[in-house]
Amino acid sequence: MGRLAHVIEGREGAVIAATVIQEGLVTQLDHAAYLGRELTKAEIALKTGSGYEQDAALGLLPSKKSQSTELCEDLACCCHGA
Repeated sequence: MGRLAHVIEGREGAVIAATVIQEGLVTQLDHAAYLGRELTKAEIALKTGSGYEQDAALGLLPSKKSQSTELCEDLACCCHGA
């Protein structure tokens, strides 16, 4: 089982990504790209007050209690159906 080795906090994905790269914490391009996508989604969620869940599309997430099916404002989002 792994253990926590580093904590990087911030409100801007680009700054966090730059720190991760500067510290040599990412060495594979595919992992760097994935991290960039997730950091961008997290930053948008912070700025808009929407929910963030790793590996999930942005938008309003259903509450665990109510299992609400509210849709986000982005009509191109997958939560609106294809």
